[in-house]
This record gives sequence, C-alpha cells and structure tokens, in this order.
Amino acid sequence: MTNSGAAHINVSGDWIFYCKDAVYGLYKIKTDGSSDTQVSNSIITQAYVVNDYIYYIKDSDGGKIYRMKNDGTKDTPLTDVRVNSFVISGDMIYYVSAYDNMLYRIEQGKTNGTRLSISDKIKEFNISGDWVYYSNRLDNNKLYKCKTDGSGRTKMSDISSGNINIAGNTVFYKDINSKELKFYRIKPDGTDNSLVN
Repeated sequence: MTNSGAAHINVSGDWIFYCKDAVYGLYKIKTDGSSDTQVSNSIITQAYVVNDYIYYIKDSDGGKIYRMKNDGTKDTPLTDVRVNSFVISGDMIYYVSAYDNMLYRIEQGKTNGTRLSISDKIKEFNISGDWVYYSNRLDNNKLYKCKTDGSGRTKMSDISSGNINIAGNTVFYKDINSKELKFYRIKPDGTDNSLVN
C-alpha cells in the first residue's frame, strides 16, 4: 500500500489514516492502496479517528489535544495543556496531563477538561465500559481501577503494570519491572491474576 513505515493507524470506512515514519504529518490512503494523501503536516504522536473527526496530540503546538475534520479542515485545540496520552470512550475524551500526571476528562467537541476525583498520578491507562484501568505512579505503577467519574478506586494487583489492554472480560498488562517479557491477565473484579503462558 505504502512504501514508508506507518504508525498511529486508524481505519474509518474506505480510508486508512496513519503517520509515516520519520515524516511529519498525518496521511490517509484508500483501503485498496490508492489516493495516498497528506491530511496534516503537524507533528503528531497519537491519533484516533471518530466518525468524521480526527483527535490527536499535536506536538508542534506543545502537545495539546486537537480535533480536525478527516479532510484536514477545522483544526481546533481542545486542551490548553500538554498531554501524555489520551483515550476516547463514548462521548468523552480522557487524558493524562503532562504537568501533574492526573487524569482528566472532556466532552468531545468541547474545550478544557475536568480532573477526576482520584488523586493518583497516572503512568498508563485504558478504559472499558465505565471503568478506567491504570498504573499508579504513587504506588510503583501497580495496577488500579476506578469508575470513569473517579469513584470506586481499587487496587487490582501488586505487580507494576504497563501496556494495559482489555479484551472481553479480561484485563491484560505487562510486568514493567521484570527483565523478562511477562504478560499477565486479570478479571475486572481483581480475581484470577495469572501469568500468560
């Protein structure tokens, strides 16, 4: 399809959106390999395509979250702070501020977020349904969870966690303190925490 390496890949309808390796900007190409087109020349570190919009971290403007139409028009900042990472869940955008490592949320299409009521500092996180699963910097990156409104904060594992992903009724994470590559699985209620063989 394309001769360059690709990152931040999103598929929406007949289009694949991606960033080229070692080249600034966001591109789109048809799923049949035709019409490789640059959408934006911004420096982008994370991107999601939702309906007709692209949400992304714009490194060329201080690491803020931006939103633009999938044709590159209407490029608008949504936050006024540098962001480490973000996840879109339903109508909300959840992000970790680079200034305090706290978790915030903002409605899609709105500007500036509200901090969740938890006081933990977040290294990595992911969302499934009404729950946020995250590694807590204040507890050696152990795996925690809380509701998307910040309530129900619960420690899930004593293993330092990263690369948190959810598939079905299972949370998967990597032991970031192990010198070996070790992945674990755990149920959302904190039971059945076991090494993936």
